[in-house]
Amino acid sequence: MQLGYVSTLAKRSMKKPLFVVASLVLSSLISLSECRAEENAISIPKSFTKLKLSKGNIASEIANCLPGMNQEFVTKSDTVKDFPQPHAVIRIESANDGYFHILNTSGYCVQKSANGHPILPTEAFYKTVNPLGKLSSTLTEQWYEEIARLIAQKGHARVAFVFSNGNATIADYKIEKENPDILVYSENFKKSGEWESGNFDAKFSNKGLEQISVTKYNDKSEKPYIRIKDASK
Repeated sequence: MQLGYVSTLAKRSMKKPLFVVASLVLSSLISLSECRAEENAISIPKSFTKLKLSKGNIASEIANCLPGMNQEFVTKSDTVKDFPQPHAVIRIESANDGYFHILNTSGYCVQKSANGHPILPTEAFYKTVNPLGKLSSTLTEQWYEEIARLIAQKGHARVAFVFSNGNATIADYKIEKENPDILVYSENFKKSGEWESGNFDAKFSNKGLEQISVTKYNDKSEKPYIRIKDASK
């Protein structure tokens, strides 16, 4: 925002202060509008797309997912030359494009947002911290979509699942920086009057919300979403 700068400029130049102020304020509003449009424009898929990889197509599939990478380097890499590598879990990252995950002969492309965070499908949040009760699948998908959009924007999300009696479960979701195919999450139950003053990215409430479930993997509240997805196929 340039509002402080606008005020100073208007005092220094008295010939056309109103024009200057109006122009700069309009510019600021347009920039803010563009930022919000970019955030809302992030398209959240419902599921991962599993690619069947072979010796003949692996290089092209990586190129389709990560066009910003040096394709000659990709073609000559051990990942391509030694494919397939049974039981190997490989993640290729492009700073501007995203990630290409390889598990055995399966591939998964996960794009990055303009802010550099992964754009996860809503299914990535299944069996993490999840709302239960008399809720429609459409509603819970909308909630997961909002969480996914927040992660794409910020890399993390703090949300409040609010029950009809005013109590709430505070849930945190974030992507592990050193291992971005790990979704880390936690939950904390709060009684009415104990949570309202907190800062939240979103609040979800519905009279059908009855409880919150938490799924752990190897006794940890973190989900290696690609490996679990591939194992379920």
